[in-house]
Amino acid sequence: MNVFVFKPSNKNIGKFTVDSLDDVPVEFQKFTVENEVSPYDYLECSGETWTVVQSDEGLALEIGRIQPTHERATETTILSTPSHRYKNAYAKAKAIDDVGFTIKTLAIALGMIIVFGGLIISIEEGLSFFVWSLVSGAATAIPFYILGIIISAQGQILKATLDTAVNTSPFLADDEKANAMSLRR
Repeated sequence: MNVFVFKPSNKNIGKFTVDSLDDVPVEFQKFTVENEVSPYDYLECSGETWTVVQSDEGLALEIGRIQPTHERATETTILSTPSHRYKNAYAKAKAIDDVGFTIKTLAIALGMIIVFGGLIISIEEGLSFFVWSLVSGAATAIPFYILGIIISAQGQILKATLDTAVNTSPFLADDEKANAMSLRR
């Protein structure tokens, strides 16, 4: 049977052969002599998974796939980079959504100013000026409001895309995913 060894990023490091799953720990130690293996690399064979961990005697295997966390990680800066990148991306998505909201709010305010200004002027000029101010206010507010909707939609699309990327990231533990998406557990 072939035992495949991978980095946490799923990059294949290499493989070695065993006669039974009981031989994996011994053959793994032989494999580490000629290959660079680090904590949190993992092995797969016949549907079984082992994670490389640091023990007092050196590298050892634990059954199952263990995701590194900030407390356990030996390469904390590398492992925290995706979480930090996602937090920055979410901040940008929120900023885009906020710009769209601001444009929609300003569009409504500008339309109302034109309508109320026309109402005040129509007292002296007549009803036709008020109708003109209603049309002008709508003609001004509607395109800007639509622009705000489009910009907000882009922010929401970015958030949805980030949710998918964070949720499927093999580099983040569940707590890091919840933190990146600003969810509370």
